[in-house]
Amino acid sequence: MGSSSHSSRLLRIWLPAVTLLLGACTTRPPLPQIELPKPRSSAGSFPTAPPPDLTIRLSPDMSVPLDWLELESFFPPGARRVGPREDPAHRLAPDHRMRFPNAELYSSPDKEFTLFHDGMKRPKREILHWLMLHRRNASFPHSIFSTTAAFDATWAPDSKAFAVTHYLGRNSSEVFLCSTSLIKENVDVKPALREFFPSHFQEAALFVKAYRWTDEGRLIVRAIGRSWIEPFELFGLELVAQITPGDGELRTRFLRGFIRD
Repeated sequence: MGSSSHSSRLLRIWLPAVTLLLGACTTRPPLPQIELPKPRSSAGSFPTAPPPDLTIRLSPDMSVPLDWLELESFFPPGARRVGPREDPAHRLAPDHRMRFPNAELYSSPDKEFTLFHDGMKRPKREILHWLMLHRRNASFPHSIFSTTAAFDATWAPDSKAFAVTHYLGRNSSEVFLCSTSLIKENVDVKPALREFFPSHFQEAALFVKAYRWTDEGRLIVRAIGRSWIEPFELFGLELVAQITPGDGELRTRFLRGFIRD
């Protein structure tokens, strides 16, 4: 009896203490709220929208094969003929042309005349080139023309005239004939272009070249270009030019032409 009452008394004392102790162990303070990083979207979860339908347009080939100007018959493979069907034969004189600007003297075949270059620097670091013609024993030379671009000259075999090809750039050039009596005429190929070629070729840039002199003192002139609208055809023409001694007039005659798709 004594021990039983003693145990009851101990339980009454320790039970509240144990209950408080357990409550302190099981009740935890609230954890601090830490903002976690948001997950990145993946390609699988959010599919990428397809790219817009883009139509890629390549720039057309506007190059001009200038080496065609040197073809013996001036008729490239695959081209179609334009204009007259005759092929007049011309005996060509040797080609001894000179490219300017140049410090050398360029004498006519008979040594009676000399072409030379004279340059003058302008304020904007630009050099103005003058082509000069001097006759043997003359007191002063004559100015033929001036330019800031390159050019070349070629003497006629009879020494009565010379031709100049003036390189303007952008696949463009011009040719003029000049007699030793100082008659200078531009060789205009546009009339032949209007007569024998479609109208949409009229505005195309033209590279014109004084090709070769004939033994008779006539100049073969060739021109090549490319149409500026679809299908951007290549085309070329050839004519013969001469300044007649009597009236000093420039006369030309169409020889042949071609168009290549």
